[in-house]
Amino acid sequence: MAKPKSRSARDGGQFLALPRVVLDSPGWLQAGHTARSLLIDMACQYTGRNNGRLVATVDLLGARGWKSPGVLGQARRELLACGLLVEVRKGGFPNLAAWHALSWLDLNQTDGLDINPRFYESHYRRSYLRPQPYARPRRQAPAMRGIAGGAAIATPDVAGAQILAT
Repeated sequence: MAKPKSRSARDGGQFLALPRVVLDSPGWLQAGHTARSLLIDMACQYTGRNNGRLVATVDLLGARGWKSPGVLGQARRELLACGLLVEVRKGGFPNLAAWHALSWLDLNQTDGLDINPRFYESHYRRSYLRPQPYARPRRQAPAMRGIAGGAAIATPDVAGAQILAT
């Protein structure tokens, strides 16, 4: 006879389930590490009834280590291109946050969306299986003072010339 499982067998109450089909999908494999981290942090907001009202703001995710709005925005754009995240309501200035949905789950929120929930089911659900190409922006080397085009610019040492002249 099998031993009955108890809830005390694992730590904590809530947990995050990432299906294996998502982890093996082309969208997941295309996403970078920063985007994957953001996806996990956003999926932690999911309660079972709020898919379609997940937000990615520095105010909310700052406690989880997200300090830069630029890095957060780039990771969010990458998740949208990879099909792991769907923007269901556009954000706006000054304080209207964009709402997102996890594409491997059904949409729970239906009021106040910018897309039709039926359109979500037919076009965005499981979009991680057909990601759009995404080229991550490359970091540019910091500009060095006095160097243009790989050659040093000759600048007169005015302070040194004045000291020698006196």
